[in-house]
Amino acid sequence: MGTARNLRIDSYAPREECQESIVAFHDSDAALRLMCGGYQGGKTTAGCWDAIDICMESPVPTRGLIARFTYPQLEDTTMQRFYEVCPPDIIVSKRQAPTPECVLRGMHADHTILFRHLQTEANYKGLPLSWAFIDQIEEVPKYIILTIIGRIAREPRKFWAAAN
Repeated sequence: MGTARNLRIDSYAPREECQESIVAFHDSDAALRLMCGGYQGGKTTAGCWDAIDICMESPVPTRGLIARFTYPQLEDTTMQRFYEVCPPDIIVSKRQAPTPECVLRGMHADHTILFRHLQTEANYKGLPLSWAFIDQIEEVPKYIILTIIGRIAREPRKFWAAAN
């Protein structure tokens, strides 16, 4: 999948029937992006790869958020998928509880990724962020989405989401 923007990890290969839309998603330079599709279409994987890609490429340290509405959904699906696709050799540290996060070693800096469920306001309000990915955004109330977008003030200032 060498045409997608900056993805340097060769192990990432979206399903053939989804590849065109996923490549277009990755190639977009828009500050706000949404990927919609059916079940098992590769949206969560694409979102996780964008997080990895930003961490690999950013010349400055970033602080990102990967979120899902409930903690069980976050832990059982989104976090699991992230750790399945993230190359283990770039994971500097990993913490599970009480607030899961990891640090990835990019080409130029280390990057912090916060994993948060969005049912508790303290998990997202007041966070200084560089980017955010919300998985299954259709489950999340609009005011929470707007609050998170408003917290993205550091470079590269990106927000993306996946929805069915």
